[in-house]
Amino acid sequence: MPTPEYAEKAKKVRTALSFLTDERSGVHPAALPVLGLAALGLGLGSWREHQELCLLALAGAVGTRRREGELKMERNFARDTKAFRAPGKQEEEAGKVQKAQKEARNHRGERMNATTWRWKSDKRVFLLPVELVDHARQLFHLSRDLLAAVTTLYTENPREDGKVVTSFRQLCRMLRIQTSGKVYEEMSLAFAILRMFTIQHQDLVLELDKQGKAKKTGDYTFGFVDTVGVVTRVRNEKTGKLEEVPLPKRQVEIQLSKYYTALLRTRAGGKDLLCSVPVAALEACRKLGKRQVRPAKDLVYYLAGRGGRARVKLETLVEVLGVHPRKPCEARRTCENILNALKDQGVLEYSATGDLYEITLVREGKPTREEETAEER
Repeated sequence: MPTPEYAEKAKKVRTALSFLTDERSGVHPAALPVLGLAALGLGLGSWREHQELCLLALAGAVGTRRREGELKMERNFARDTKAFRAPGKQEEEAGKVQKAQKEARNHRGERMNATTWRWKSDKRVFLLPVELVDHARQLFHLSRDLLAAVTTLYTENPREDGKVVTSFRQLCRMLRIQTSGKVYEEMSLAFAILRMFTIQHQDLVLELDKQGKAKKTGDYTFGFVDTVGVVTRVRNEKTGKLEEVPLPKRQVEIQLSKYYTALLRTRAGGKDLLCSVPVAALEACRKLGKRQVRPAKDLVYYLAGRGGRARVKLETLVEVLGVHPRKPCEARRTCENILNALKDQGVLEYSATGDLYEITLVREGKPTREEETAEER
């Protein structure tokens, strides 16, 4: 059993590493192993404790390197084709979704004037405040990007309280987005969407078996984020006055919901519920035409959630991309326009045999290699 003194030293090392691995610290990643070990000087202990703390320090250093090229995401929500999509008139007219407006409570029990929708053949009901629905149609893809970034930060420094502390600058660096006033405004709106977004009758994995498959699930009213706070002013100790913090440096505190935190902690037999999303792929998606960005990102997340590869039929690909060809005969052309655009950007490779597509996500210029190819069931 660890002594109280050891537990306190470990806590101090984690705090030091949390600062060192935060991009706001200005510490170069190459220096992290040395600086991480230097954090051990916070206290003396037995050689065994010293070894364990060394491993803890090195684990913290390795985490930052992993963040540079990929983001972490809960795999079921990564491949979910409906969770991050607000319906438009085309879906309503086609009978693909049922919408309503009513007083409702979000996942935190807060009352709101909500727009609710339920997709055909989906038992879940999705809720957002009426005033955020139009924004969600444009920014849901950014909300998912931010969730992936926050998920990554949490998995690298998991706090018991489920809180993640970061900054707008760090989030932009992780997503490889150029900072600007417009970007910060969009990110603020995307966080507002993420905080209020609620899913009723969401199946959640409660327990995994040793093979990493669901052993127990439950039906919940679910949300990803409980609160988002931004530090806008800090007191100047010389003048004693509160001063505005520059936008890039503003600290952002995100409180993950207890259910989402539980999903990120679920683990058995060395398996968990996480998947890896290549940042380069998301960056390449933003270079496409405006109408292609959202469906392109949806496909990247879907493939990441399926292990990097998927074999799907044309009708499933239409659903994954969320596109609306005016005629059935246009479906192939619409989908392949997006596939070819992503292929030209080095995001994926694909082949088609009739209406069956085999698509492979490319990471760092090479196709991902998984033991199995995920097939449509």
